[in-house]
Order: sequence, then structure tokens, then C-alpha cells
Amino acid sequence: MMEELPEYLSRTVRHLTLSFTSEVPNYAAFLGAASKLLPQLQRLISLTLRGLKDPLECSARPPLTLHASWEYFIRSLDVGPSDDSDHVPGASRLKGFILDEARLHTLYCLHRLLAQSRFRHLEELVVRRSFVRLPSTWEPDGYGSDDEGWSKNCTTLRSITVLKSWTIYKGLCHERCPLDIANIQRLQFIGGPGSNFEPLPKLTLPPGGKFKSLTHLRTSGNRIVFPPSPTPAMPQLTRQYIMVSLGKDLDEEEMRMISYIEGLFLDLKDGAPSLQEAVVDLKFIFEELQSDNRILHYLDIYLSRASLPEAARIIIIVPRQDEAVIQEIRDGLPLTRSVDGRVLDVVSSTDYAIRPHFSMCYAQPHKLPLVGRYENDSEFL
Repeated sequence: MMEELPEYLSRTVRHLTLSFTSEVPNYAAFLGAASKLLPQLQRLISLTLRGLKDPLECSARPPLTLHASWEYFIRSLDVGPSDDSDHVPGASRLKGFILDEARLHTLYCLHRLLAQSRFRHLEELVVRRSFVRLPSTWEPDGYGSDDEGWSKNCTTLRSITVLKSWTIYKGLCHERCPLDIANIQRLQFIGGPGSNFEPLPKLTLPPGGKFKSLTHLRTSGNRIVFPPSPTPAMPQLTRQYIMVSLGKDLDEEEMRMISYIEGLFLDLKDGAPSLQEAVVDLKFIFEELQSDNRILHYLDIYLSRASLPEAARIIIIVPRQDEAVIQEIRDGLPLTRSVDGRVLDVVSSTDYAIRPHFSMCYAQPHKLPLVGRYENDSEFL
């Protein structure tokens, strides 16, 4: 039925979600049908692919029909010369792309998908619970020995959200990736707490060591790695937003895990001289904080040692509107308020509108196809 799409639909559909089945015979058929559908959608601006898998992630010995369907699907995302949007009215380029629970076998598979011309004018990318099998020293990454990969054919990308998809982020930072992420303005990197209180993956900067256009950065506690550089790594960054998460029943050693807050601000004084606000969200630690005042004590110590530009404010967000609770937390941070005249405030989540606005709503699986704007993170994660 997909290949018989009425003409009026081909010109009106702007947002599409494709949810793939995991059964190999049906998966191959669905890929084939999607390959016929996508080229017909002349006004499509955002695409969600949920459950996408390349053939080797479907089966150790995928049938030839599955390989063929995969090839057709990849090619269906390539706008040929006759459909070039610069010459033919109505041909569409995607502005937004959501990759949800995708499984790709190699870096080559990820990069080849993103290299298709329909992504050439991509502005926003969201990746949720997806992975690519990164090679070890002896495993191939899908590239040939003489293959240099793709040129940076997409330079319009301005916003990236990575939700628990660490290997995909590494693939995006890879020098062979066709998407140029060095010019993005907004980055959200939510990895979730490390297992057994291990540190979260380090948030390395892309090739060249700089996010020169980045203005908003939101993480869940990932240490930012700054390569040595005589100039600031993030000269335009104005807001650093951190969600704090710890487990329950903390002992003294585990309590020290909150020290990663200090590490998060390491070098921001030099690496992000334009920083205006360092926002710390206690949503995922609030219950522990109420039952154990040691958390507030450690939080105060590490925040007071944060290396921030002199003009930067520290804002603590709590998921409650109770003014008494807010004041209690405010009173429990004496060191922070006394260091270098640092401006610190404690507010409820309803009183602080998160400034890094992202256009796609993607927090919950049932909300992934929706497109809209939000002012706070009540639906985030």
C-alpha cells in the first residue's frame, strides 16, 4: 500500500515515523516498502526511525533478500540530481532526524546512513538508546584500508541530543563522519549514571578540539575533556546545565561520587570565558538529599571550588515549589555563597525555564514522533 500513496499525501506529509519489526522476513519487507514510500514524500522535513538495524544486527547470516532491502532503503534517502531541492520545486531535505533504539554493526553503517543527501541540510539530530558496535584493535570498522570516508557534506547541523547512546556520539565525533558537528550551538548529552557509581563516559570534543559555536550544553555529569589549546575550546558557551544523579543507600565512598560536579567545571574559566550560568538540577538526587544532609555538604564544597568565569552565576534547581525546602537548601550552601562574591540562587523547577530550547519532543517513546517546544524538563527522561 505504501507504493500507492495518493498524490495529495505525498505533498502534505511533513513528519514521518517508521517503527521497524524485529522479525527478519517482515523486516526485509518493511524496508522494501519504506524504500518506495520515502522518495514520494516531497514535503517531508522530519523523520523518525525506530528500531532500525542493519542486516548483521538482525542475523549472523542475513539472507540476500535482507541485504538487498537494506541497500534499497539506504538509497531511498538519497535525493538524486533530478530531485535536487536547488532546482526542482517541492523536493525536500530533512531538517530533523530522530534515531530511536537503532542497532548498527559498524561505523561505516552509521556514516553511510548519515551521508545520504536527504540529510545534507539537517539542522537537528536526536539519538535515543542506540548504539554502533565500535571496533576493538583487531575488529574491522567497516571501512577499507584505503577508504577515507565521506567529506563533511552537512554543515547546517545546529542541535544534537544524545540519550544513552554513547557509541553513536563517538561515531559522530569520528573524523570520517559526514555530519560536521563542530558548528553546533546546542548539545544535550544524557548518559545516565555509571554502573556501580563508576564515572560517566568522558565527553570528548570533536576533531579539532573545539565547539566554537556551542552556546548551550546539557549533561548528566560527564567530564568534559579539553585538549590543550591556546584559545578557548567553547568561546560562545553561555549556559552549562547539569543533572545530578546518585543511587540510594549511599555509603561514605559512594557519597564522594558527587565530586564529579567539581570536575565538570574544570577549565570552564578558561575554556568557556563567556559562561553566564552554571545550572545544577537536583531532580535525580532530591530524595537522597532530603534523607541525608551529607549530600548538601559535599555539594557545597565542590561547587565552591568550581573553576568558573567571574561573571557566571550558579543556579540550583529543586523539583519542589515548597519555599521552606528551597530556603533549607539555600541555607545549606554557605561556602558557595561566600566564594569570590559568587551569585548563587536556589529555585524550583517551575520557576526556571530551561534556556536551551530544542525543537523536537523526544523524551518518552510515545512522544518521539511529536514536534514542539518545551520550556522545562518535566517530560525529559
